[in-house]
Amino acid sequence: MALNSFVVNAGIIGALLVFGSYYVRHYVVMWRRNPQGLPNPPGPRQLPIIGNLLDMPRKHYPLTHTKWMRKYGPMTYLVAAGQPFLVINSYDVAKDLLDKRGSNYINRPRMVMAGELSGIGKATGMTQSGTLWKKQRRYLNKALSGEPIVRRDYSELMIKRATILVKSILDHPENFLWEVKKMAGHVVIEVGYGAIGDDEDGSHNYIDMQIELGIITAKTVQGYWVDYFPWLKHIPTWFPGAQFKRDGLRWGKQFDATRDYMFETVRKRMLSEDQGVSLPSSFVRNTLRDLYSKPPPDAQQLKEDEEAIKCSSFSFYRAGSDTVESVLRSFLLAMSLYPEIQARAYAEIERVIGSCRLPTVNDKGADKMPYIEALVLEAVRWNPPTGSGVPHVPIHDDVYQGYFIPKETIVYNNVWWVNNSTEFQHADVLLRPQDRQLSRDPVYYPNPSDFIPERFLLADDTGSGVTFNKSTLDPCQYVFGFGRRICPGIDMSVQEIWVAIVFILWAFEVKRKGGGKWDTDEDRFTFTFISHTKPFDCDLIPRLDKAKELIEEAYGSLSSPERRK
Repeated sequence: MALNSFVVNAGIIGALLVFGSYYVRHYVVMWRRNPQGLPNPPGPRQLPIIGNLLDMPRKHYPLTHTKWMRKYGPMTYLVAAGQPFLVINSYDVAKDLLDKRGSNYINRPRMVMAGELSGIGKATGMTQSGTLWKKQRRYLNKALSGEPIVRRDYSELMIKRATILVKSILDHPENFLWEVKKMAGHVVIEVGYGAIGDDEDGSHNYIDMQIELGIITAKTVQGYWVDYFPWLKHIPTWFPGAQFKRDGLRWGKQFDATRDYMFETVRKRMLSEDQGVSLPSSFVRNTLRDLYSKPPPDAQQLKEDEEAIKCSSFSFYRAGSDTVESVLRSFLLAMSLYPEIQARAYAEIERVIGSCRLPTVNDKGADKMPYIEALVLEAVRWNPPTGSGVPHVPIHDDVYQGYFIPKETIVYNNVWWVNNSTEFQHADVLLRPQDRQLSRDPVYYPNPSDFIPERFLLADDTGSGVTFNKSTLDPCQYVFGFGRRICPGIDMSVQEIWVAIVFILWAFEVKRKGGGKWDTDEDRFTFTFISHTKPFDCDLIPRLDKAKELIEEAYGSLSSPERRK
């Protein structure tokens, strides 16, 4: 008994010494780097040694960040076990720091659980600034960036997948949410790897793999003690309490095996094309062909380039469908809750497209269907897929509006608040008098919890039509990130969302089904790492027999492999 008590007491003392060393080190370093003694932005009171560790949320980040915003204003500063955090609650501040000073706020945080143990840190969106990240961005930007590139290279694929989507809903309307998930997944799989949905022998279903990896990703980013105390990653896997390490290493092997398999499958088949093997166009195939067509680099350079292509394609495969699925779920829920908006949107589709042909991307444009364009923006705004964004990290100390922001601060952008700001006046009493002129946040979206596409529209000069309201903030300016870390697939995602929305509204009337409480944002949305709607049900009723005939005809024209679901 005495020995056990000694071990326990020694463990407690050891833990306190470790915590204390982090605490002392943090404040000594901060004092040396901030000789003028500038204050940090306001935030919750810090406890001795652990700082704000007990304040850090493990779920529903946007709701916690918004609660802080109402008390502390446009910036909330915390320190957890020596690690500084900054939550930005203002679009103007986010633009100033993450965009205008983007060269400083270009890095990503060290994610021990997600990155070093589980291997997700190789993903483009998570990779720290450096050679690998720059190469990944260059490859992805070339393939995905710009509306003309997206229209030219991916419109046919999107139309095909939207056709399969509405056909699948016709056959199995009760599975509409699953069909939306599959469409979003199939598009990125075909763009990335040229695959249909599984490999040739059927032993690897790419959609199922994608879903499983998404579940793992959500687990790894929820916050582990090892992320606050990185030294914990060195404890043995057999040690009591080391389940996190066993999980992380197991997930890392799964990520690596999947990433290697998908890349090598395309690479090996591409190298066999000269022997008559046919391979569909894809990001991996096209980028590798471009790489191999140039004078061969040295072996190390070639290895780095192939690794960058492998990681960037896998990043697209893993995360490229999340935003689209989230927005389409929000759209379907909104249509079931706001039938008058659905009726107005369909009236515009009927006027422009009619019922004698399927929609095409040539129907897209504010000059052709402005209400649909506004509806797409509202679907993006209503429930931002990443409510707190992916964090940035400054590589140098910074001073902003008289506040000191240390380098390596983990900076979150509260996308949810920018999206839902109505009553905020930045709690002026908490700001220093000399900063109060900067304490105003624009009222971007009146009645933010309501689904109102009209907020993006104005009556045109003739009074008989509508035009875009340029004074209303475009949600794509913040939902897809800031500065040099902005999502390279933004144009592709927006067009895919547009195609799916138009096809669904053209083919079906969405009607609310069942009860349930859907009055508040908390009733509707999950506020998880990728925020979705909570499970809901609705009826998708075919509008016209002619539309059904056109869908059946278009689906029948697809080859058998293309129709694989």
